[in-house]
Amino acid sequence: MTAALLDLARSWWEWCAPVSLQVAVMYVIVAALDGLLRRRTPPGGLAVLWMLVLVRWLVPPSLESPMGLSMPWDALGPITAQPTEPSREALAAFLVWLSGCCILGGVAISKCRGLRREWLGGASRPPPAGIAGLAREAAGRLGLASLPEVHVAESAAGPAVVGFLRPIVVLPAGFIETATREELIHVLLHELAHVKRRDPLLQLLCLVSQVVFWFHPSIWLARRRLSALTEICCDEAVVAADGGCAAGYRRTLLQLARPMLAPRPFGSLHFFPRRSQLLLRVERLARLDGRGGVCPCRRRILRRALAGCLWATVLLCSLTPVRPRAGALEFTPLSFESLEGCLQLRYAVQAAVARQSLDR
Repeated sequence: MTAALLDLARSWWEWCAPVSLQVAVMYVIVAALDGLLRRRTPPGGLAVLWMLVLVRWLVPPSLESPMGLSMPWDALGPITAQPTEPSREALAAFLVWLSGCCILGGVAISKCRGLRREWLGGASRPPPAGIAGLAREAAGRLGLASLPEVHVAESAAGPAVVGFLRPIVVLPAGFIETATREELIHVLLHELAHVKRRDPLLQLLCLVSQVVFWFHPSIWLARRRLSALTEICCDEAVVAADGGCAAGYRRTLLQLARPMLAPRPFGSLHFFPRRSQLLLRVERLARLDGRGGVCPCRRRILRRALAGCLWATVLLCSLTPVRPRAGALEFTPLSFESLEGCLQLRYAVQAAVARQSLDR
């Protein structure tokens, strides 16, 4: 049992140690590109760029690329070297990692269940006929194939999407009583845009990555940036579905900013997930309104193509550089003493012929 546990700890360490360094380098590259291209690249493109930080954990550390950057561990030798004897330190690190995964996973499951029990329990009810009609209208504007369930909850802090595999749109009871029709349409468009973009599945991927790789700060930072970018993407979807005018939606965003003061519920896509995101979203909407909505189709296709090339380049640069293979053929000059028998005579004859040719 101990030997098997040591082998498991060694395998975990051989995967986790090099990938941790590679992800750290990728995070620096992506953060630099985000800062340079923030005003020129659509938020959806930046979101996929940040998703590479999460996807990089699944790529084997031994995968090589001719464009791979020189990493700090190159001096330690090839990653594919012969396995060493497992150490007690690696076992201790493995047990600490496993304990952290169990604790964070248990907390995440408990909070998700508590949220569903509190918001979707006996206190929730189906929406009134007018709200249901607005939800169908919003789904039609977005081109959503099927309308998800819409619930009205007394205890909900704000409009949100709850659930990962079968998302449910939750509206607070107090909000639907005081909101105008325009505000209701804007909120429903925003939450249904999350469903159309499959953001709950993205949130589940981020949550699992955060639980499994809880020790790496880049996971936490990448998830925070992804959360902001998904909200901006949904804001742009609302503006596009509302006729391309961002002024009305920006007004709704500012009028409904009070729910930000309440604590964010765990496991939901909230209309105001973080206070610091409000300024980013308002600034983005101001730029959209200044240029008359979302960019034209041709420009969007060109940007997506360029973004795809950029993503592939970043991924290839984050891989391990190609190293010379062990056991490659090495050509060394032969000496007369290293030959035996008739080979010495042949060597002597060829050397004499070569000297005569040089003399001529």
